[in-house]
Amino acid sequence: MQGGALSGLRVRAGLMAGVSLSDQVFAQQEELPAADVGHFRQQAWLLALQAGADGPVGFGASLMLPAGRIATTSDSGNVGDSGLGDAELRLRQDVTALAGLRDSWPRLSMTLGVVAPSGAYVSRKELVASAGGLGQTMSLGRDAWWSIGEMELAGRIGARLGFLAAVYGRLAVSDARDGFGWATEVRSAGGLTAQLLAGRLIAAANVEHQWRGISTEVDFLGERVPAVNTGGRWLDAVPMLRVQATDGLAVTASARFPLWRAVEGVQAVQRLTVIVGLQGTWQPAAPAAVLRPAPSADHWSVTPLLVPGKITVVDYWAVWCGACAQLERDLAGFAAGRSDVAVVRVDVGEWTAAQFDVRLGGAGSLPVVEVYDAGGLLLARLLGDDARGFAAAVPAGPR
Repeated sequence: MQGGALSGLRVRAGLMAGVSLSDQVFAQQEELPAADVGHFRQQAWLLALQAGADGPVGFGASLMLPAGRIATTSDSGNVGDSGLGDAELRLRQDVTALAGLRDSWPRLSMTLGVVAPSGAYVSRKELVASAGGLGQTMSLGRDAWWSIGEMELAGRIGARLGFLAAVYGRLAVSDARDGFGWATEVRSAGGLTAQLLAGRLIAAANVEHQWRGISTEVDFLGERVPAVNTGGRWLDAVPMLRVQATDGLAVTASARFPLWRAVEGVQAVQRLTVIVGLQGTWQPAAPAAVLRPAPSADHWSVTPLLVPGKITVVDYWAVWCGACAQLERDLAGFAAGRSDVAVVRVDVGEWTAAQFDVRLGGAGSLPVVEVYDAGGLLLARLLGDDARGFAAAVPAGPR
């Protein structure tokens, strides 16, 4: 198959489960005693299915369908809401890769998306009439179409540390069927990432600020007026841990802890949120690539990695190398159309500077690609940005 339609395509699917507790009620910046708000308590159990695909030059698409249950209890009664949530579709582009700067940091990505009103919606009047009205903005669905815009900037601070700065925005483009007009929401985040175990264990610590405008509703005279007890600002600490169990399977765990609240009127706010996720990735079109464990850094030899009778392309990479991820996709797509080519990937994330210098001929940065002929003779060593031109160094295949 010469460059099949699925070459370089990666499919991912995942499942997230979480619980959110809201038993704090604020008036402006002051938390109210539980007895004063009827011992209000709200719990949300959420489950989300995710699916997506990533293609060439950093483009990807994803779909998320949530479901769950929200249970509210107070002295004035108990309320439950179960069902599907609103579906979210996102299209993401790695701008750095699109511009051809694959070996450049920091990396910029942009996302556009839409939220469809597929979830169960509890009207404003129903929520205000129950549980003292404090749960008035909590519903699995919001009965409105939303547009999504997101921007992320990620960079490195040394070999194992990195940073992330991001802005996420949502704008309602329609009103709910009861006339409720949802306000714009903007969330900004910044933090650090760390490679605790190269290629296997990643930790992150972020601080997020969220702003929500004041929503509107239609009063009994048919006029649109500001909705009471809506809008405000939130500041949270968000730690995260990601375990790469295998090359195609990852487990994540994150939490959200409140740092500061300033709400309009009187509102129930989240006290703690915990989310656990599982994600798998795979390639529908298996390339003619061979992935073998590399010899240990202490007993290095490239010879055991070479595939007898085939041209072997050796890709030296590390999990902190942003350009390596795109190069991996390019190599997979190339090998899918060449039955005489094998691709072998070597994780050098644990190599010392001295080992790197001796074994890769003084290469100053990743990625590094070596091309060997079918007899094991080194034909080319390509460093950094030049590694993108690996195809020109591979001998022509059979016609």
